[in-house]
Amino acid sequence: MECPVDAGDTIKTTLPSRSPLIKYPLRYISAENERLRTLHDQAVDTLINSEKDIDTSFDNRLIVLRDTLTEERKLRRHVELEIRSVKKMSSENLKELESTSLQLQSLKLVKDNLEKQNEKLKR
Repeated sequence: MECPVDAGDTIKTTLPSRSPLIKYPLRYISAENERLRTLHDQAVDTLINSEKDIDTSFDNRLIVLRDTLTEERKLRRHVELEIRSVKKMSSENLKELESTSLQLQSLKLVKDNLEKQNEKLKR
């Protein structure tokens, strides 16, 4: 990944590669976080900028705020569940990779032993 410094100069940085299974939820969570911030800002703007008349009474503003907060909580729970799911999948993938690595090492040892036996038989 290249990070621009100034006109034409760049610094190359290496970032650990992330699994596509992690990248998608992280992008989704980032977008969801931005959406929730926008909703919150809109609710605050509505409360601040609304005039105190019959349609925008204090009770109505509280209802709008309550509904917005309820929606944000639901979305937060949903995102937390997705994060747990991604963590579980990544730990399962790690276990699978470790198992595959052990099998590969075992197969390499068997291969080396067979090559040694083959050399002995040739002599």
